[in-house]
Amino acid sequence: MRAVFSRWIGAALRGVSVLVSIMVNPTYIVIEFDHTNSLLPSQ
Repeated sequence: MRAVFSRWIGAALRGVSVLVSIMVNPTYIVIEFDHTNSLLPSQ
């Protein structure tokens, strides 16, 4: 149960940090999107 809770906290902190980064630098979302696409296997 604690592992699930800690995982939820980690996801929440990650989401908040991404939102803050977007507010500080709007181009961050574009960079992150491209980075995520580059990690995905091309189909």
